[in-house]
Amino acid sequence: MARVTRLGASVGVVCLLLSGCGEQRDVDAQASVPAPLNERELTWVRAYSAWAVTFWDEGFRPRPGAGVERVCLEQLDDAGRAPTKRLRLAEADARRVCSDLVQGSAVEAQEAAEAADDSLLPLLLEEQPLAVRSGAVTTASHIDLDLGLVAGKLSGEGVEVRCWSGPDWQRFIGESNVWNGEEDDHAEIEGRADVDSGRMHLLLEHCNLLVSLRREAVESRSREGLIDAGSALMTFAHEIGHFAEPDASEAEVECASYALAARLGPELTVERAEIGLLLEAYRDSVAPTLPNEYRDPSCAAAAGAQARG
Repeated sequence: MARVTRLGASVGVVCLLLSGCGEQRDVDAQASVPAPLNERELTWVRAYSAWAVTFWDEGFRPRPGAGVERVCLEQLDDAGRAPTKRLRLAEADARRVCSDLVQGSAVEAQEAAEAADDSLLPLLLEEQPLAVRSGAVTTASHIDLDLGLVAGKLSGEGVEVRCWSGPDWQRFIGESNVWNGEEDDHAEIEGRADVDSGRMHLLLEHCNLLVSLRREAVESRSREGLIDAGSALMTFAHEIGHFAEPDASEAEVECASYALAARLGPELTVERAEIGLLLEAYRDSVAPTLPNEYRDPSCAAAAGAQARG
């Protein structure tokens, strides 16, 4: 979505460079989180976002005349009136965009569009402050500084790693779906990279596995345990891959992830042989189940070599 105001402006990356930032974020994270958008609100936000994408990506030519107003208002009218009070300011700003365009005021129209986004973003879970942790196993959603530093080192980019609990993950994916016009099933997604915002999103259980591997004997894990930890490792590596090569396809990133996962060993204080066990479990049990867009037959040999260490 090519919009000036985007979901997920990265504050946490700056926190990596500032002393004491983690403490402040912990205090801020106690602030009240807005109630989730209900189904009627989500439906309206999806329609609004589709209109906004049209505005930002295609543009409405700011020439005088009722034709511009009709084109601009058409999608908003199809969405109907905002169903709740907390959405109505965004609707009013969106309609102001159309009025400004009719008057030939492109700058004012863009400012109104930004104001409409700014009215909605604070309602979304991703925009809420999170507690900041460093390599800790927790039960609550948080930003993990250690994982962010590792991701940044391997990708060469500033990365904020957000670890989401199960309920928060479901809400995050649902809201992301309506904002970006997608239909993802939260139960089928284990990670997401937003390169533009500098944020990586992971399941909390994967974050917990990644930071606890250094404290255990990986070879003592059951086969199922190896698969779970291998999935966490490869999900992390895959999302790092998107930051390292933002224009690569899913299959290309997945293939490169085996090499990235091997490089994660020293960063996570996991022995090379243990990384090999995790990659082997992933390659044999998880990789064959991935959607076709993630699978590249030519990658099999390289994946096998990485798994053998």
